[in-house]
Amino acid sequence: MNRAERRKLEKLQKRDPSILAKQAAKLYVDGNLEAAEEKCQEIIAKFPNNFDAFQILGLIESINDNHKSAIDLFKKASALAPNDASTFYNLGNALVAENKIDDAIAAFKKSIEISPNNFDAYNNLGTVYMKIHETEMAKDIFEAVLEKNPGYTKVLSNLGAAYNQLGFIDKAVETLEKSIGASPENRVGAQTNLGLALVSKGDFEGALKYFRLAADTKQNHGQDIAGDYVFTHQIKHDYEQVNYLYAKGILKPEDEKYRNALDRLYQRSKGSDKEKIEISIDEAKNISPSYNRIINYNEGKAIEGGSLNPALNVDALQAQYNEAKNSQSEHVYIDDFLNQEALNSLRNFCLESTIWKSIYKRGYLGARLGDGFSAPIIFQISEDLRTTFPGIFKDHKLYQAWGFKYDSTMTGIDIHADFAAVNVNFWISPDEGNLDHNSGGLVVWDKAAPKDWSFKEYNEDEKKIQKFLQESNAEKIVVPHRQNRAMIFNSTLFHKTDDFEFNDNFENRRINVTFLYGQGLKT
Repeated sequence: MNRAERRKLEKLQKRDPSILAKQAAKLYVDGNLEAAEEKCQEIIAKFPNNFDAFQILGLIESINDNHKSAIDLFKKASALAPNDASTFYNLGNALVAENKIDDAIAAFKKSIEISPNNFDAYNNLGTVYMKIHETEMAKDIFEAVLEKNPGYTKVLSNLGAAYNQLGFIDKAVETLEKSIGASPENRVGAQTNLGLALVSKGDFEGALKYFRLAADTKQNHGQDIAGDYVFTHQIKHDYEQVNYLYAKGILKPEDEKYRNALDRLYQRSKGSDKEKIEISIDEAKNISPSYNRIINYNEGKAIEGGSLNPALNVDALQAQYNEAKNSQSEHVYIDDFLNQEALNSLRNFCLESTIWKSIYKRGYLGARLGDGFSAPIIFQISEDLRTTFPGIFKDHKLYQAWGFKYDSTMTGIDIHADFAAVNVNFWISPDEGNLDHNSGGLVVWDKAAPKDWSFKEYNEDEKKIQKFLQESNAEKIVVPHRQNRAMIFNSTLFHKTDDFEFNDNFENRRINVTFLYGQGLKT
């Protein structure tokens, strides 16, 4: 471009913001987010009411997980272009990320009202209804999408999950198998949902296959770490775990570079009160081959002859659970509920498997079935519980399972109820690691969530929950942490993790395992 052409373009840009907006859009599409943001700010400085600039800035903030800022930007964009369906769709996604469910539903509905063939908005609206366990409504939305557009295969995974939750197991399996081949972009979700459907069907070998495929697809993709920071409590855990595996001779020589890189980051983060630490491009490259990758699975083998302690008094425990059935406050705790072989198998699986990739605030990490928290011993325990205690579990099947690993000192997770019918919480960390033997377990109240409450109310609205518990004179049941102690209770009872303090070393980390069976509240 010569000087005359450049001047002509500059004059056009001063009068026509669309040229600058196209430049910003291209930078955004090319992944040059910093330059795209600068270009958008330049546009807004010259043209304060430019819709495109606010829209692109909102998308950039969403990518950077700054969802509150993204919401504000999309709202500004929607005020400037109230008939743009994509803005309300983007706003809905940002609102979901901030857990503003009612507002997200309204945004997706507005997007659909403007553009009745916006199938992505339909799909995400149905997903939100799944999130709040309005499963029948979600199913109807997904089926309507397929009826309007049979080629919209993105919806198949969600539809299969809805069928499974509603008890249409064969239909769920068929739909999900179709989804895996038809919609590669939704493969992780489809593989996870197919695993859950196969659990419902009793095919645990097939379930394990698809849960592991989902975890592999999700984690072992070979891409660089996204972002320029890591969480300090994950670095601490991974540093401890890698050294634990190294000391046991489990890691390979090629993992030494990763171990050294983690060591440097851990030394830098030690003593920091910050949730995250920034990392350089070189640091990211050094840990990319293994960070957020599943580099080791312990076998987690099932136990010949069963997983439960044969000395358990099954009849007495079932009677104790059902004593308070009329008040819906069913609960019982069981000490030494696993036999020693099963406890060792599960504990070794949790210590040696590098599956702990879901990061939560307050210093803990988690993994669900589709994240790698899947092994023969997990399915064996879940099924042995169900079949040994029919007076507790009835016909309810495993709905979901997860494990949490915690840092040494924490306050408890907020009070909530779960949507399932029966909840099993148990602990596998050694008692000598617990510095306060009167706490560290679970607090359960003897009042269930009202059946007319929404998921958001009984799972998240702690002020409303506290008021309800106070007005109903609820009494709390404190169950201290013990290794190999299981607390089984009606999932609709309000409960929370008790505060705890454990020795600050890897093998003494508090590990909590949760199984959910059936459905008890609004779905």
